[in-house]
Amino acid sequence: METGQVQFTEPIFQQMIACLPQSVLLADKAGKIAYMNRQAEQIAGYPLSQLIGKPLTHIISGYTKEKIAHIFIQIKPTTENLFIEHKDGTIQYMQVETSLVPATDYLLISLIPYDITEKVLLQLKESEEKFKKAFESSPAGMAITRGSDTTFVEANPAFLKMTGYTKEEIIGRSSVQIGMLMDTEARKKIIEQLKQHGSARHTEIEINLQSAPPLHVLTSVETIFLQGEPCYLTIHHDITERKHSEKALQQKTVELARINKELQQFTYIASHDLQEPLRTVSNYIEIFRDDYGDLLKGEAHHCLESISAANRRMSLLVRTLLDYSRLGVGKERVQSSCAKIIQHVITDLDAMIQHSGTQIQVGDMPDLFIYETEVHQLFQNLITNAIKFQRAGSKPEIKIYAEKAGDKWKFSVSDNGIGIEPKYFERIFTIFKRLHPSSVYEGSGIGLANCKKIIELHQGEIWLESNPGKGTTFYFTL
Repeated sequence: METGQVQFTEPIFQQMIACLPQSVLLADKAGKIAYMNRQAEQIAGYPLSQLIGKPLTHIISGYTKEKIAHIFIQIKPTTENLFIEHKDGTIQYMQVETSLVPATDYLLISLIPYDITEKVLLQLKESEEKFKKAFESSPAGMAITRGSDTTFVEANPAFLKMTGYTKEEIIGRSSVQIGMLMDTEARKKIIEQLKQHGSARHTEIEINLQSAPPLHVLTSVETIFLQGEPCYLTIHHDITERKHSEKALQQKTVELARINKELQQFTYIASHDLQEPLRTVSNYIEIFRDDYGDLLKGEAHHCLESISAANRRMSLLVRTLLDYSRLGVGKERVQSSCAKIIQHVITDLDAMIQHSGTQIQVGDMPDLFIYETEVHQLFQNLITNAIKFQRAGSKPEIKIYAEKAGDKWKFSVSDNGIGIEPKYFERIFTIFKRLHPSSVYEGSGIGLANCKKIIELHQGEIWLESNPGKGTTFYFTL
């Protein structure tokens, strides 16, 4: 896989696609299916396991290799009305939207139920026989009611399946009589539109059924005439799954707000309540040292120094944990020069750079819309690590470059230090995980965890390449 490509096997990306209300597929440059969410599985009639690696033409008409190559050349999103073939052989007419996933060789394909209202009306004008055929085979739930008393005249198989009724139960009866109740406000809106325009388009309504869970539909209503009698043609697209997804997302948002509030409370505790006893211990250590220091001998003096050092380490850990929790909180992005940020970092680290004899080479840098303080900390952590984790007898050499990668910028920070074993590549980004004891290399073990969080605040990724004993290159996108 090329550097910078999205890994579609990653759970977080799959979860994002799975939460989308529409049916979504991912296809590679060869026109083969790479991933699809549950809604797309339902439309195709196949589980994902049976479609991975299959050509798109297996379920979508017209998606030849030549067509896909043309999409990659043109780059622009496309929208077409195509036939989708279900596993059982049935055909569904759908709107297919295709676009490139930035910085990858993948296509994002959305399957959207095609609003066939105009098509049905045209067929009705052309031929009652054609209309009847389209009516019966439509994947959308369709019903016809009399304008005089709103009793059902006809309903197609999709409508009956959607609502759970039989034709015998509904023909000649109204929706109220069969216990199919619409949301009152939505009904009023539809009636008002019918009075003004003779039609009502794309109204979301909730239908309460007598012996089934509530049904959420996107409804269009048209006035038609059957044998001279005014009737209503109602077309329902089932959006129940989408509404459930939206509700689940709302619940997650509420839960996230609750967790965020708890984190804010924790931050307060960390900055006040936890630091207070540490300051008290520190004060008593100093008092003890001043009043009784001369009396301490050997092991007792060593124990007091160990207590003092442990107290300082604990205070440092609390402060760094507090800083970690504050990243991005209450901040706003601003347009900023990455070149200036890096120069400020180099100025701040001047003493460390001069003492170690570090050479730093910086390439052309972009201006980006970023959290300025956090990005300053990002570069400071990476440069500090490059200087600190250096081989004995050598002087640090650091190279910082940036290049455009799709809709993001990819940065690299290289050094000639001690390097990192591949088995530790994931561990180093975990908070408080250290590869070396603090007696060998100073630090709190949170620097790279901070870097990862800052990069994720900018919807980016961080990874590395390393050759133990020769150096490391950290890559990240913003």
